[in-house]
Amino acid sequence: MHVTESFCLRNRKWIVLLLVLLSYPLFFYKLGDRDIWSPDEDEYVQVNREMVLDGHWIYPTANGQPYSIKPPLFNWMGSAFAKLNGEVTEHTSRLPSALAASAGLIILYFIGRMLFGHRAGVLAALIIGTTPIYIEFGRWIQINMISTVLLTATLGLFYRGYSDERKRAPAYLLMYVPAGLGTLNMGLVNVVMPMIVIGLYLGHQVLRLARGQTKDLSKTALFIGLAILTILAWLPYYVGTVVFMLAAIIGAGAIMLGVHNCRRKMVVEATVARDLTDGPEPTND
Repeated sequence: MHVTESFCLRNRKWIVLLLVLLSYPLFFYKLGDRDIWSPDEDEYVQVNREMVLDGHWIYPTANGQPYSIKPPLFNWMGSAFAKLNGEVTEHTSRLPSALAASAGLIILYFIGRMLFGHRAGVLAALIIGTTPIYIEFGRWIQINMISTVLLTATLGLFYRGYSDERKRAPAYLLMYVPAGLGTLNMGLVNVVMPMIVIGLYLGHQVLRLARGQTKDLSKTALFIGLAILTILAWLPYYVGTVVFMLAAIIGAGAIMLGVHNCRRKMVVEATVARDLTDGPEPTND
């Protein structure tokens, strides 16, 4: 059967259901059968166990020691499933990644549909869903899948607001939800990376505006202003930080060199003074 744009348009609701059903064999089937693998999986499972057993939800620990390598959203989700299940298992610990991978298929379908049409959205979802590394991360106790899906959702909501004036306000407001959740999962990466992508895209639109290829300022004015504000607010800070660090490194090097030379001078002076005090070695005639 030849899958056409009109076919995908007519069956768009069934396509979403198909992606949901496809997620089960890809990400959920025998999810807990495999043992815990190191690195990473054993650490996250231990944090989940101590969250559930010891109540360390706000300040996670691993083997009784503070665990602050990454923010706790992934562990919160795994521990919540363990609470519902009654114990921490391989299955409950992998559920957050599996659910995120399933959501990622649907999100990518909608983004592809917005950008290139219904058929492109279907193909994009099927391709990413059958990519081995995507399946692996969807069945792995790791934060990367959740971070990727939240980042994708952030960009998708941005483009939704950018391309549809009627949905602009709610889409832009909702855009900050996955960005904020992403910071609870992987830190500022989920804010900085969308900002880079959106900034490059808007920069391209500004170039088109300068060349006369578009005259629509309404889509770019707000973000151009935010970009200017960001540059003015952050650039002096980071430039100052770099200058300070370089000055500190140079200063520390100068101090070490000065200390080294002073120590050498002191050793030489002490040696000369000892020689003068002891006098020449006696000789036996």
